[in-house]
Amino acid sequence: MFFREATVVEIKGLTKSFQQAQGQRLVVLDGLSLALQEGEQVAIVGESGSGKSTLLHLIAGLDKADAGEVFIDRSPILSMPPSEQARWRRKNLGIVFQFYHLLPELNLLENVMLPLMLLNYPDEQARDMTLELLGRFGLKKRAYDSVYGLSGGEMQRVAILRAVVHRPRIILADEPTGNLDLSMQDKVMRFLIDLCREMRITLITVTHSRHIAGMFERVFVLERGRLGEGLL
Repeated sequence: MFFREATVVEIKGLTKSFQQAQGQRLVVLDGLSLALQEGEQVAIVGESGSGKSTLLHLIAGLDKADAGEVFIDRSPILSMPPSEQARWRRKNLGIVFQFYHLLPELNLLENVMLPLMLLNYPDEQARDMTLELLGRFGLKKRAYDSVYGLSGGEMQRVAILRAVVHRPRIILADEPTGNLDLSMQDKVMRFLIDLCREMRITLITVTHSRHIAGMFERVFVLERGRLGEGLL
């Protein structure tokens, strides 16, 4: 298998279909291939039901493909045993959802710190790393506050910081601004893009918004199971 230098994500011949009524199958990914470099930020645009979220689930090893493979740093993610996939996700992956999925029983600091705790960082080290990150973005004074007092834009920023605190190789963002009003969408998306660029994190964002996609240097359109680049 040939990999380009510094390639982080290499998708080869990925196919995924779902069973429909009358025994028919709906193909949402049809031999899809894609290669992304370290620190690259890309957007994937597609209509609802086009397979965008399915693609993210496969990259994360959360679903099974009919054919093909996803390589991350040359490791075949879909071929890993489930326990190995789970360990890989904890260490190498951050996910940003449309809905923030902050835990209301935890304060702001604890929500952001959670990935470090799952990786068994010592409590003091995890707290110091998280406080340093919060301090960079003006949130250190609110570290011990409840997340209930945060605005929607603030909640999504906290969710983004939680996704990057352990410096993963890849961030997968599934409609990350879809739950925000228009005035906040650009600010939060720019925050995510700039943070990933600074940390050399490869960012894959799926969205139905061509406006949001226009903020990325590389854009793909997912249609009829195939990716076309630069078709906005």
